[in-house]
Amino acid sequence: MGRLSKDKNGKSDENEYLLESIQSYSEGAERKKQDSKVAKERLLIGKWLKDHKYAVLATSYKDKPWAATVDYTTDDDLNIYIRTKEDSTKYRNLKKNPSVSLVIDSQTKEGTLQVQGEAKTIKTKTKNKVDVLIKPTFIIYRRMDELGEVQMMILNLENPGTNITIGNWYKTLWEGGRGEE
Repeated sequence: MGRLSKDKNGKSDENEYLLESIQSYSEGAERKKQDSKVAKERLLIGKWLKDHKYAVLATSYKDKPWAATVDYTTDDDLNIYIRTKEDSTKYRNLKKNPSVSLVIDSQTKEGTLQVQGEAKTIKTKTKNKVDVLIKPTFIIYRRMDELGEVQMMILNLENPGTNITIGNWYKTLWEGGRGEE
């Protein structure tokens, strides 16, 4: 067995290495736990999106807001798709300003989902119709629990590492005015 080298303070290099290894392992385990939590919440949000059909889409152009009820579909990546007419106000607005918001409300204590995202048009073969892909960047899901307490789950899809818990759910620390009501 070789001798352990010691630094100028008499500490063993091997002890330092061991401590760094333990810390690295602990950080990796915490990251896996965080990733698992985010995956479960994404599944819950995805199921909720698929269980509903209508949303209110908010667009704006030159400080003039516009909201319209739309039906939508979704995919496993939480992307939202709508179809609209090329001559609609919502389509003209999102072509000039792709930042949009959606609200999907169950009209019950089941909850409300709010989405911020970026819209992108996808041409279709249907005359005068356009498909729009809304890629969520920020999702807030609120509901009342059995005791009437508001529960919130907030996912920042651009930076999932900023999420923390509110109640039994997830909350995100957000920047740039997101989440202000």
